[in-house]
Amino acid sequence: MINSKAKKYMLLYAAFFLYSFLFVIAKHAGIYPLLSWPAFLLYFSCFFVMGLYAILWQQILKWFPLTVAYVNRAVTIPLGMLWGMLLFGEIIKWNMLLGAAVIVCGILLMVTRDE
Repeated sequence: MINSKAKKYMLLYAAFFLYSFLFVIAKHAGIYPLLSWPAFLLYFSCFFVMGLYAILWQQILKWFPLTVAYVNRAVTIPLGMLWGMLLFGEIIKWNMLLGAAVIVCGILLMVTRDE
């Protein structure tokens, strides 16, 4: 179905983008009382998005070894920091940036090791 290596990596990171958005939905649901309709709808949307992610993940594992796919999943940590800053006004400190840089360097090392 998908031939290009770049397209495969784009699908991989699109899946992780979707996965990282789950945390945004869950954090927003925490604003409401647990048994309220808004909280119920937001938590239900979390399950729906998780189902989409699970389907994408199974397709991704057809194209990538598990070690490569799972190491790349760590990109959700810097994405979570970005979501927090953009949507919730959280402050990113220097040590968080350093940690994100270490994560990205580790992903790059893993992805480029076979080339």
